[in-house]
Order: sequence, then structure tokens, then C-alpha cells
Amino acid sequence: VAACGDDTENPADPGQDGPTILVPDRTLNADVTEDTTLSGFVRISGLLTVSAALVIEPGTWVQFERDSGLRMETGGGSLTCNGTEDEPVSISGILPRRGSWEALVFASNESANTMMHCIISGGGAGSNLGFSGNDTASVIVEGGARLSIFRSSVRNSRGDGIVFRENAIIGGFA
Repeated sequence: VAACGDDTENPADPGQDGPTILVPDRTLNADVTEDTTLSGFVRISGLLTVSAALVIEPGTWVQFERDSGLRMETGGGSLTCNGTEDEPVSISGILPRRGSWEALVFASNESANTMMHCIISGGGAGSNLGFSGNDTASVIVEGGARLSIFRSSVRNSRGDGIVFRENAIIGGFA
């Protein structure tokens, strides 16, 4: 991001006019190889594989950088989003537009792959460099993989919201 102005302005200073700069509580920029719990404001940078349990707690805001995504791998990788009606999990991109980040790709058959009270928006970049190939969905469940999704919304994807490939397992849906 570039801006014009003199050097005396500090856009991060709330006492001055200018853009608000949000600083995440944590940045995740390496593959998840150990059981991990996320809470607060989390930024994800890069195409990361998850080969352990990744849990996202109620009220967490996960923000993806451009061309970033998560892939839950076979052999133990799972994603459990534990939002509540009062404190949903929010998953979005840094840029408020369609296709600003890759996707959540489920390749694992773990019963822990669950999304409850989640708001997912702006995914589906469909980059040839990413996990999703040319698919422009925000959530992709590969053949043989499992996902249960309850009381969640997927919106403003570049293409489809959720794609269940042939032989994907819908553990639960409401």
C-alpha cells in the first residue's frame, strides 16, 4: 500500500486522520505440523498445509493475505472452527473483494473437520499456483475427504461458495 503525504503524518496514530491499520495478534506463515489453537485476530500468509489439528476458537477473525490458503492434509490434518451464535468465526481476505485469497481445501477424512457458526468471505482466487487449481470456490472438499458444516455462511466467493468433489463426505450439514 502506498500513500501520498508528508512524513509528519502517522496513519497508525488514532489521534490523526488517516487509514486504520490493524495489527494481528498472530501471523501464521508456516505449515501447521503440531496441534494449534488460534484466537483473536490472526493473519495467514502463504499456502499452508495442515498436518495436525488446527482449532479456531469462538470470536476469532482469520484474515488471509493475497494468494494464501489452507490445505488440510490426509494423515491427521484437520480444521475445527468452534464459532457460536454470539461469537462466530470470521474468515476473510485482507482485501474486501471476491477472490482475494485462495481457499480452505479439505483433503483429509478427519471427523474433526467441522465448521460451526463461521462467516467465510472473499475466497476463491483460483490461482494455478495455489491448492485450488483453477477452482474459484472458497471451500473445497476433495474426493474421500470429510467436512461437517453447521449454521455457517460462505459469501462473496469469486465462484462457488463450497465445492464437494466426487466421493467427498458430508459429515453433517445444517
